[in-house]
Amino acid sequence: MNIKIAGNSSQYLEVEMPPSEYFIAKSGSLTYYEDGISVDVKILRNGFRGLIYGIFSTNFNSFVHYTNKNNIQKKLVLSSNSNLIPIRLTDFPNQILCSNSSFFASTKNINVTYRPEKRLFSNNKTNYKISGIGTVFLTGRGEIKQIKLNGNKLIVESAAILAFEENLILNCVSDPSRKWYLGGYYTIEEVSGFGTIWIQSFNELSNSNPFLSFFNGIHPILFNVFVILIFVILILL
Repeated sequence: MNIKIAGNSSQYLEVEMPPSEYFIAKSGSLTYYEDGISVDVKILRNGFRGLIYGIFSTNFNSFVHYTNKNNIQKKLVLSSNSNLIPIRLTDFPNQILCSNSSFFASTKNINVTYRPEKRLFSNNKTNYKISGIGTVFLTGRGEIKQIKLNGNKLIVESAAILAFEENLILNCVSDPSRKWYLGGYYTIEEVSGFGTIWIQSFNELSNSNPFLSFFNGIHPILFNVFVILIFVILILL
């Protein structure tokens, strides 16, 4: 399969699909595809919290599988409206963690699972775990840097983290400039260990929707308690 990244600040993928080949992309990324390609939507859920968050979020956990059902090569074009970076999973010994907003597309032979953030005071949104032998395309704002850690530490704004290898250790650290607001907060991550991290220069958190950040930033248990309380209040009214 021939895949080309094109464009400047707003990049897109041109995918030339051989017969019977398929390609995976997140919902809403389609620009066009040629006749003969079939479309199948897959939804990735993680219990009650994942379902409720999907209802309120613009980054619903759904993927589109495009399959060339024809006997000749067909073209598929996907637009990201930002920058793209390919990650060949066989180049990295560990699974890759990324956010649902940074996952853009992938070839076949990958597996994506949902993992909610387990730490109470963290706004890191790396809730996709990716494994396999294919290539994943991530989307990020501004310049995307790939940094290799060899036992050293890196202090990173959590919203700048695009993806990282699973074996890296992330710890929230105190920051005098931390600012709380409705539904979210700024956090600084101390990243250490041996592995690779991808960082975007655009601070996504400072430009995010506070209402949606509320559903994405709180701990899963607190989220479930919150939703149950809302239902109880509505029933009693």
